[in-house]
Amino acid sequence: MNGNDWEKELLYQFSKKDKSRKRAYICSPLSAESSDGIVKNMRCARGYMYYAMKKMNLYAGAPHAYLPMLLFDQVPAERAIGLQFGLRLLEQSDMLFVCGNRLSNGMRSEIAYAAKLKMPMIVFEEGLY
Repeated sequence: MNGNDWEKELLYQFSKKDKSRKRAYICSPLSAESSDGIVKNMRCARGYMYYAMKKMNLYAGAPHAYLPMLLFDQVPAERAIGLQFGLRLLEQSDMLFVCGNRLSNGMRSEIAYAAKLKMPMIVFEEGLY
């Protein structure tokens, strides 16, 4: 697979609903010190989604992989919309995947909410566990 073909494949993951496939919510950092860092983190979230889809046969969602293209994270009202959307998506998921090498404030909220829902969690970075 070359270049961005993996991202195209990822876009079509929900085109055919397989009721036996579970849904994973990807929890990874978005915030960064620069715009380039945010874009890098968005792309990493897509990579985590792809891994869950291809290697674990799961549907995977990461709102922060796409929402920052529509909402400005530095505007409190728009950040609140994004965070609220994420929590609603989390409610529809079967498990939480914690990815990356640090915990952001948004991630802490998602982890706490998943714990409240008694949702299974998988942590991919030993240092975060």
